[in-house]
Amino acid sequence: MPTPAESELAGYQFTLTQVDEQLAKDPKNAEYTALRENITTLIDMLTEQVRQESELKTQQQHQQQIQRKKKEQLAAQSQQAQKSPPRPAWYSEGANVLAKYAADGKFYPATVLTVPEDPETEPYTITYKGYGNTESLFATEIKPDPDAPYHSAPADPKSSQSVFEKVSSSSRKRPATTDEIKSRGPSKKELEQMEKQNSWKQFALGGSKKKSATAPLAKHKSIFSTPDDPNAKVGVVGSGKPMTQFVQRGKHIFTQDDDE
Repeated sequence: MPTPAESELAGYQFTLTQVDEQLAKDPKNAEYTALRENITTLIDMLTEQVRQESELKTQQQHQQQIQRKKKEQLAAQSQQAQKSPPRPAWYSEGANVLAKYAADGKFYPATVLTVPEDPETEPYTITYKGYGNTESLFATEIKPDPDAPYHSAPADPKSSQSVFEKVSSSSRKRPATTDEIKSRGPSKKELEQMEKQNSWKQFALGGSKKKSATAPLAKHKSIFSTPDDPNAKVGVVGSGKPMTQFVQRGKHIFTQDDDE
């Protein structure tokens, strides 16, 4: 289907042929001569417009072809990935796994004894639990044991430490020593901890205004203390009064003068 510019260009070209026929009959006709010049200018403009539109359409078609090829390539790669088996996992030495038994094709609990240098091309050495027989199996014949402890997870073949062991060891953080705190400066949390410790020490020592626990305590003599002399009598010490004297008491004898 032609574009609007192409349809308009075809109309002006038909009109130009009619004007040329009239000029052939009357070459000196000024009106037909001017009309022919105007039509020729319009035809040149429309021809350039049609050319630009054609180039733009060609570029768009080329981009669409590129996008179509990319989609086809992605679809082919996706299908290939679905068809090809996933890469087998890597296991560390001592990992608890499920190993395939060649006699019946079933998987049984086993332990990895040795790890090859290239797990993709070389076999592992495993031993079946409860049976004791040892086999050499490739990674495609071994899979993780979901009921086994954490160290049965796939590990990096360049390291005998399993993935879970790496995570657990990296998550554990050693407490900073006193020298390290002094060198780098205490953190906010450490400052709070130190403040709590100082507050508790002050409370245990009876407050900051009192004497420290290391200083000798002053001895104060109690007012109820007993003298060292075994014959001494107990009295209030430091009251400013002498000790109460002992008075011998007897029976009172009434006389006649007392009655009067």
